[in-house]
Amino acid sequence: MEAKIQPKEYQMSCVDLYFMVKELKNFEGSKVTKIYDEEDQDTRKTLIFQLHKSSHGKQLLKIKCPNYLLLADDKEAADEPSDFVMFLRKKLSGSKIKSISQLGFERILMIGFENYDSGNYSLYVEFFSKGNIILTENNLILIASEYKKWSDRTIRPRENYKFPGKDKYIIDFSESDFYDKFKESNKEVVKVIASDFGLGGMYAEELCIRANIEKSSRNISYDQAQKIYKEFFNLLSEPIRSRVYSENNDIIVISPIPLEKFKHLDCREQMSFSQAIESCSKILKVEKKDPKILKIEKIIESQISTIKEMEESAKEEQMKGEYLYEHYQKVSMIMDHLRTLRKEKSWKEIKELLKDRMKDFDAKDNSVVLEF
Repeated sequence: MEAKIQPKEYQMSCVDLYFMVKELKNFEGSKVTKIYDEEDQDTRKTLIFQLHKSSHGKQLLKIKCPNYLLLADDKEAADEPSDFVMFLRKKLSGSKIKSISQLGFERILMIGFENYDSGNYSLYVEFFSKGNIILTENNLILIASEYKKWSDRTIRPRENYKFPGKDKYIIDFSESDFYDKFKESNKEVVKVIASDFGLGGMYAEELCIRANIEKSSRNISYDQAQKIYKEFFNLLSEPIRSRVYSENNDIIVISPIPLEKFKHLDCREQMSFSQAIESCSKILKVEKKDPKILKIEKIIESQISTIKEMEESAKEEQMKGEYLYEHYQKVSMIMDHLRTLRKEKSWKEIKELLKDRMKDFDAKDNSVVLEF
């Protein structure tokens, strides 16, 4: 029995994004005429770009982060644009889309904009985790839908955008390197493809079927690895012939190409990958929340963040207090010495005398910073 797609679970895979970028390549050179929020959604992660290109007319590019992007037939724009959208309008309105690409083989879309009046910009859309939309100029972050800091990466204004990817992707491997991945692992072949190569379970199983290899196999031969390798690139070279697979009227999978894994299911062919996703939008749509609830959730999120900051600050102050308690006699002697010196000498003279320990002083507050 196939697992049914639930609205909250639907997110484009790296393979899906690869095909969607293929579909959108025709819209390079389009002019951005308007940018909208979508009504009643998280306005910092759902955007609609109104585009115009002489050969295609008006088109709507919808980005719903972290779920998907598509060319939409219509829009449900919010009555009032958010500050995020207003900033994007200021920077991108009137610009041309210079490039649309996938970074590495990650779930990251990069749209390059060319603006003759105010420079060149890049919009990065990250379709993993909670998702993010980041605008940069010369790789410097201007604004993002969500600011965050990791040990090796920071998303905030005036920081350089750092690509959170791997050094090497499946599309970069030679046949021998590809085989080495299987040789080095004792996992089932389907798990190596899904996890180590990052294709996810569905496409991993599809490649096993196409290569006629049992998915639970381990320690496969070079010839078997070569078959999977060739089937992978054959899959990527297929033209978009999007399918919506269902069972008992329940949608199971939306795919940019026909899949052997689901050929036993009911199948509806669509003209484009965008149409396939949009035709299921009522099912895939994350339930809209009341704006009042969204506002309360944001207040709670802000309060939780403030509490964490206060807890960290309290912990730091406690450490300082404990240190002073442990070294009270030493600190007391230094303070007495400073008071004596202050009666006889200037701050400049005191700083020279205590240059090994005195990091800074404030003459107005009569305060000093000492290093122990």
